[in-house]
Amino acid sequence: ELDINYEGSVEGVLFDFSELKAATKNEPMLSPDRIVVSLDPAGEGEDEAVFYVGNNGQIVERKFIAKSTDPQLATESIMLINKHKAQVFISDSIGNGVADLVAQLLGKNERQVKVIKFKSSEKSKDPSYFNRRDEVYHQAALSMKSGNVQVDDDYTLMKQLNATKYKKDNGRVYISSKEEIKKVIGTSPDRADSWVLAVEGLRYTHSSKEVKQHETYRQVVHFDE
Repeated sequence: ELDINYEGSVEGVLFDFSELKAATKNEPMLSPDRIVVSLDPAGEGEDEAVFYVGNNGQIVERKFIAKSTDPQLATESIMLINKHKAQVFISDSIGNGVADLVAQLLGKNERQVKVIKFKSSEKSKDPSYFNRRDEVYHQAALSMKSGNVQVDDDYTLMKQLNATKYKKDNGRVYISSKEEIKKVIGTSPDRADSWVLAVEGLRYTHSSKEVKQHETYRQVVHFDE
C-alpha cells in the first residue's frame, strides 16, 4: 500500500501483477452518465495510438492503431464519442493537436462533451506529486486496488503497468518516466498511458461549472464561452 505521508524514501512496484490480474475481474456498475473516451496518440517510431472507452471504470471498447495522423485520430475519436455517447474525451496533448481537432469536429457540441487536454509534464496542484503524470498514475493505482476500475484483460497493458515503478521521497510520489519504462520492456507504455487517462477522465463526469470552480488548473474546453 502506498503511503504518501511517509516522510522517508522508498521505491516499489506501483501495479503488482497479481493485483492487475485480479482487477480484470472488477465490474463497476455501468452508468450512462460516466462514459469516457481516452487517447494516447502515437508518437514517433514504433509507438501506437491507443483508445480506451470506459463506462464508470469498466472497459467496454479498446482500439490500437499502428500508424496514424492527427486528423485520422480526431475522426476516430468522434466516432467513438458518438457511438458510446461519451461525456468526456481526454487525450495526451503534448506534441499533437488531436484534442483541438476533436473540439472543432464536435461543432456546436449539443451534448456538451468535455474535451480534456492532458499534459503530463504540468506541475500537479497536489504537493504530494511532482507532476500530473505522477498524480494520475498513482490515483489510478489506488482506484484499481479499491476495485472501482477495471484493468483490460490484455497482457501488453498489464506488462506496461507492472513495469511502472514509484519512488517516494519526503512525502512526494514520483513515477517512472516513459523512457525508463521503455528501457525495461522495449516499447513505449502507450496502453498504460491511455488506460490511466480513462481512469482520470472519470473526474470530469460532472458539470463544467463544478470542474471550473474546484479544479481550475485542469484544461477543459468550454463551448459555452
